[in-house]
Amino acid sequence: ALVLFRVLDLPVRIRCLYELLTSCMSGGAPVEKARAFMLKPLAAWVLPSHVPRIVLLDMDVALLRAPHELWANFDRFGDALLGLAREQSTMYTQHTSLARAYNGGVQLLELARMRGADEARYLAAVAAACATHRMIAAQFDVRSQPKPGRNADVRFGALGDQTLYSYLAHTQPSLVHDIGCEWNRQLGSWIASGGSADTAWLRRPDLHACPAQRCAALHANLLPLKCAAMLLRANASCANWHGFIRRLEQPARRSDTRNEHLRLALQLRSCGSVAHRYPRLALARAVRRYYSDCCVPEGGTPSSWLTVPARVTPAAASPAQSTRHAA
Repeated sequence: ALVLFRVLDLPVRIRCLYELLTSCMSGGAPVEKARAFMLKPLAAWVLPSHVPRIVLLDMDVALLRAPHELWANFDRFGDALLGLAREQSTMYTQHTSLARAYNGGVQLLELARMRGADEARYLAAVAAACATHRMIAAQFDVRSQPKPGRNADVRFGALGDQTLYSYLAHTQPSLVHDIGCEWNRQLGSWIASGGSADTAWLRRPDLHACPAQRCAALHANLLPLKCAAMLLRANASCANWHGFIRRLEQPARRSDTRNEHLRLALQLRSCGSVAHRYPRLALARAVRRYYSDCCVPEGGTPSSWLTVPARVTPAAASPAQSTRHAA
């Protein structure tokens, strides 16, 4: 069921922190998407106090292994309060002093400790993110010389929670537990890595390969391939997934428009056939090389918890909607 929530219902100190973060990390004029995303790091005060911990997934994520395996990461947290996988691109690190960055598509949040014994530690680190953003934004804008409208306030600020988490990991690395690349395999990662598709994706296995463990969760964070998450939630078999990859390798069927992507997402058999502005063959080769195991082999994980109703609505593709549903 959809739970309605008002920012005004937050405790005053948390609401002030929320307003500070959404303003300072987007140049003083936060977009609605960033405001929605920024509620996730404050979920300890959004959700009822009897909720001790949560796993939070973006709507374009499909789990391919049993949820209790992901949940088991909480037992390995130690002093950490957040469980995240690394950002699989150079978006944050290429022109800044950040040694690593994290992606917000899959989050494990230790809520009881955030609002309890570790509240002062966590909130102090969150509040310090504004100063970190000013430093990182200045580095990025000087070193990358971005085009108008693509400066760090726009590029990083619009991503809200994962930008904040990357800053926390930079200043307080003990707050973040790395859950492993297998739990957040990011389809759209190469776009943010700069260069052509060949150099940014095919030739960067250090960023995009995840050889240690079989793919456990696919994050379809590339607009033309958003339907891939819905495809796997409906049928996660490797036969179905490899059919999707074969469609990527074939000539495109339709024009590239946002509405067309959403419409085709409702026709899962067409997923992968839509035209897009990215090098089609390079994208298909990269998906086959790095993501071919993002499926459930025959006789693998039981499919009962992977299956969702066939009816899908366009709202399912909106990251802002995912935050409101999770909250």
